[in-house]
Amino acid sequence: LYYIKETENEDFLIKTILEWYEKKDYNKWMINHTVPSDYNILPSLINRNFDVFNKMKMEKIPVFFINGSLLPDSYSVTDFRYFLEKNRIYI
Repeated sequence: LYYIKETENEDFLIKTILEWYEKKDYNKWMINHTVPSDYNILPSLINRNFDVFNKMKMEKIPVFFINGSLLPDSYSVTDFRYFLEKNRIYI
């Protein structure tokens, strides 16, 4: 997803996230969303995420934020879709 965020527009990124949650089949999903073999963001990403997780006191992943607030567990992916489509939430 980081590669897509860096190389595609926001609408494509949202479509990609929603597509994953609809199917949840990694092998099929990766057919349409390949990443170049020389793309290596992992070291910096791990450090960045670790710092953010500690700062925000996140205890699990994935987590979603809507307008800067943590989306509670009681919300579903359908609710997340509503927030994205109706409110044009930026990721």
